[in-house]
Amino acid sequence: DTTLSTMLSSGTHVNIYSKDAEADKKVFLEMFKLPNCDPGGGWLMFGLPPVTLGFHTLAEDSKADGKHDLMLTCAEIDTFVKVMKEKFDVECEEVKTEPWGKLTAFKLPGGSEMKVYQPMHPFPDFPDGRKRQEEEPSVVEEKKEEEATKKADEKDAATGKEEEKTIFSPIITGAHVNIHSKDTKADKKVFLDVLKFPHCDAGGGWLMCGLPPTTLGFPTLGTNTNGKHELMLTCDDADTFVKTMKEKFEIDCKEVNSEPWGSLTGFKLPGGSEMEVYQAKHALPDFPGRKGIKRKDVVGEKKEDEVAASTEDKETTKEETTKEETTKEET
Repeated sequence: DTTLSTMLSSGTHVNIYSKDAEADKKVFLEMFKLPNCDPGGGWLMFGLPPVTLGFHTLAEDSKADGKHDLMLTCAEIDTFVKVMKEKFDVECEEVKTEPWGKLTAFKLPGGSEMKVYQPMHPFPDFPDGRKRQEEEPSVVEEKKEEEATKKADEKDAATGKEEEKTIFSPIITGAHVNIHSKDTKADKKVFLDVLKFPHCDAGGGWLMCGLPPTTLGFPTLGTNTNGKHELMLTCDDADTFVKTMKEKFEIDCKEVNSEPWGSLTGFKLPGGSEMEVYQAKHALPDFPGRKGIKRKDVVGEKKEDEVAASTEDKETTKEETTKEETTKEET
């Protein structure tokens, strides 16, 4: 099941559609200091901190069917609002306290609303082995900062050089994606039974899934898409994904289209949301606390694995042949 889950979804990607993508990118570069890379053609991609996924039920007459939205999380909401105002001159909405956390929001330059909240709920495990966060987010961030500072000091002492110490986004601890649906129960089953994402009850029966490593991009704005957020899944092989979804789960996917950045397919969630899936052909940025992937490195690793496997097969064959000859001689 774990192998199947990894094969179907190796990661996720979020797009923010904007009328001013360059200005929006600066927010994530200069304010939140997210690691990033150019996956090709100057299209900037960010590595997000740990991302969770939730499902919200829409009213029957809602016109927002299939809507996705990205939220950021922080360790302390009042500090976030203060820093955004004093350091970056960005106004945030008045903080509201909900059962699940404290909520604020601000506008990106391109027009998209970015909600930010201080969680007051437990977290699920994550597919890459990270465990549920049991401590308060502020405590966790303090420990991360202390550890990062300690490692930087040790590195400076070893090299005898004074290096700039940068700690990932002091005001952002993670991110959360919501899928708004008319049939959340059926949608949840796809992520639980098909994709097998780790999950937990975040409170009051509200299911929350831990997502694999997630990237963030700012694509060129299409018609009537300003401010739209879009969640995509990534896989290692688009053709295998389509075949497995059909044969094992009877879910029809779109025909695979080859783009410069990857092979694209998709399927419809029962609740009406379109879920696009792609096999990336581009490099991936680093993630907070984890390294990214350069496509040539992946190819190199595969070749090394193939060579190693071939060598092992040859050695096994030699051993078996020697044993057979020895047996014949003894006989």
